[in-house]
Amino acid sequence: SLDDLGTFVSLRPSSHSLDELQALQKVLDLPNPVTRDALHCTVVDSAKTMRGYTAWGEIWPCIRACPISIQRWPWMVDRECVVLTLNSDDIVVRNQRLVDIYNIPPSKYPFAPHITLAYGTEGCVLPAAIQSVLPSITFVKEYSIACCSDVRDFILQNLNTGFRV
Repeated sequence: SLDDLGTFVSLRPSSHSLDELQALQKVLDLPNPVTRDALHCTVVDSAKTMRGYTAWGEIWPCIRACPISIQRWPWMVDRECVVLTLNSDDIVVRNQRLVDIYNIPPSKYPFAPHITLAYGTEGCVLPAAIQSVLPSITFVKEYSIACCSDVRDFILQNLNTGFRV
């Protein structure tokens, strides 16, 4: 039933920001990089259906975020991913508004704006410092997917195989 589906709300980077993110993936020489079409910033990943929610679609003015750092995060069981953490009050406020309006239960991790660059990166060595400075990331679209956590896990496991979201 629809009550069993969750809602996944994300922001899509601009074409220029996608170029920059792909260049960063290459500089880092990451295994299993997330495909261009799947690079995004999650705003809400709710196991609960957000009834009545409508994604913004095209965003104007655009939302900007400043990169903070590249980090390894846990992913699934005994797996890791590499993320670019972001500083953006606009994204934090959007997350909090949606959580408040739709009474979304708290996640096991505090919300932190980020873009996942690669999944399944166990054993990958990250450089101590990145030589190039990544400019701010521009987000131009908010979109959503209604799906259960099993489907989201399938999508995340298959991003690097060309599976399209």
